[in-house]
Amino acid sequence: MSDAGGAAKFAGALKKLAVPWVALPLGAVLILAAALCTYPPLWQTEYAAAPDAAFFAEAAAQVNLNTATAAELTILPGIGPAKAQAIIAFREENGPFAAIEDIMQVAGIGEKTFAALQDDICV
Repeated sequence: MSDAGGAAKFAGALKKLAVPWVALPLGAVLILAAALCTYPPLWQTEYAAAPDAAFFAEAAAQVNLNTATAAELTILPGIGPAKAQAIIAFREENGPFAAIEDIMQVAGIGEKTFAALQDDICV
């Protein structure tokens, strides 16, 4: 549904362009038309509030080596799907990690990888 002023705004916006509107790629014209002719107009749309501090605190939380899933482990720097599975397999065979340094006992995780992720993990 479009409002009556949408077409006039669209035409006015095209006149303000430095290049003739017929020289614009069709996609650009369609995007401009959609932005100007939507109902309610995009410039009157209410947006959700910005995330609060709790959102960022949760996002910055450390990954627990003893409870993390493979998907959670792969967000860690230097940990891909194969290393994530190796961490889980090690945990299942040897029990929970007692300290974060124990992750270096997992095949493929050495001091360099540990240094990159030590601030992002906990037990």
